[in-house]
Amino acid sequence: MSAPTAKKIAQVFRLTDQEAIIIRKVLKGELPTKAFKLTDYERQYGAAERRLIVVNKIIDGHGVEALADRDDNSSSYLPHAIYINTGDTYSPTILFDYHTRNFSLTTWGDYVERHPKWFD
Repeated sequence: MSAPTAKKIAQVFRLTDQEAIIIRKVLKGELPTKAFKLTDYERQYGAAERRLIVVNKIIDGHGVEALADRDDNSSSYLPHAIYINTGDTYSPTILFDYHTRNFSLTTWGDYVERHPKWFD
């Protein structure tokens, strides 16, 4: 899994170098989410989701949300990505793309624009 650099994380979110290093280690799986206080509910999610939950707490985000579409013929939930809500469609965030299995520093609005076939 790739992840943004600590330097870029620190710059974008106005964090200390140490906070950014911790975030990068969490995203890369080098610092397990078990080291952080998670609720039973938060622990039920997969690794990528738990990592973003931890990072959300560090950057004081507004929660982890999904970008998904629905198959018109069923009620199945088909997520393409998850991201930390940072307050605006074009505010920088950390996003996990289920197709590439990578974390990136982007905006969720830019992600949607790059993938018009998935989102109407």
